[in-house]
Amino acid sequence: MERGANPLTHGIARAAAAAALDGPKNGVRRLNAAFETRRNLVVEHIARIEMPSHDPSYDTAFTSYVLKAAGIARVSGSTDEMSPFFRMSAAASEDVLARAMERLAAAVATLTNPASQEV
Repeated sequence: MERGANPLTHGIARAAAAAALDGPKNGVRRLNAAFETRRNLVVEHIARIEMPSHDPSYDTAFTSYVLKAAGIARVSGSTDEMSPFFRMSAAASEDVLARAMERLAAAVATLTNPASQEV
């Protein structure tokens, strides 16, 4: 047994895990539906954004640009050997995600059309 481990804690953790697996799934289904809705919102918005072509080695620079220009934190794909893709969280509310997608679209528009930049 590892030092400092409490057998009672392990028993409680096992009981809690069993209850979660064997108990009602209404809360899980509700959360899954909410996350699916949020994910779909993000995917639909991103599909409408005309992304500029870029060298995959610049995905980290693009991620940094979006953080500065739109205030959106993302993880560049190169961190997971998935360049030129990026990851975003869809854990925020639908309203927050929709506003973030609008800011992303505006930030990307300034890359493809610098004249669209607000003064």
